Amino acid sequence: MEYLTVSEIRTINNAIHDMSYRNPNIEYSAGFTTRTYKLDEFVRIASLNSNLLDTATSYMKNLIIMQCFSDSNHRTALEAVRLLFHRNSINFRWNPKEVVEMQRNIYELRYRIYNTYEELPTSVLTEPHNSLWYYCKSYIEDIIAVAQEVRYPL
Repeated sequence: MEYLTVSEIRTINNAIHDMSYRNPNIEYSAGFTTRTYKLDEFVRIASLNSNLLDTATSYMKNLIIMQCFSDSNHRTALEAVRLLFHRNSINFRWNPKEVVEMQRNIYELRYRIYNTYEELPTSVLTEPHNSLWYYCKSYIEDIIAVAQEVRYPL
């Protein structure tokens, strides 16, 4: 399995930031510098996953809740998952219209579990799987299933 590097994940977020200058529909507020120490620990721990789906789930959940970037953490997580699957020869295309609902669900679960919307420490990387992790996994599985149906219709 091919994992992503810190540099690649930063590049994804930087690209979203750069697009916000050219497209007024893309919001990005740069409030602080990237928390690189969190990304370093994230990439180290993510590489310990034994399968692609668990790695992708870890990318989605933890990039969102650790808030490594000042903005676009959800979008960065989705693009990181997309790139991870692409690297490992699996088609993964998220639907922008469905992302809004996914974000709402993640916000709700996040608040219910952690009692905050604020950034979380790197200790979340080693916590037992919770309902947020399972939600992210299910979301990813649904996207892969749809991609497979399109590719191999019944």
